[in-house]
Amino acid sequence: MVFPKILRNALMLLVVSIMGIGIANAQTGTLKGTVVDQNSDPLAGATLTVKGTSKGTACDVDGNFTLTGLKRDAKILVSYVGYEPTTVTYTG
Repeated sequence: MVFPKILRNALMLLVVSIMGIGIANAQTGTLKGTVVDQNSDPLAGATLTVKGTSKGTACDVDGNFTLTGLKRDAKILVSYVGYEPTTVTYTG
């Protein structure tokens, strides 16, 4: 199945829509936010994986997530079925 271009690019909007808060905790931090699509609808079950680690999480039914123990400049892979995966950088 071929997805329309808007769906392939929607993950970029998703990245812009992640509302994260970095909380400094010694050398690591916590990222909390909501993953939404281009219509601001929550993406329940979207996954976030920290590259190079075994850390990751899935969004709840409202698209909310929390990732803890993040190092500054950690690369986070955001993926959801039907969307092109995108990597974002945690800036703390």
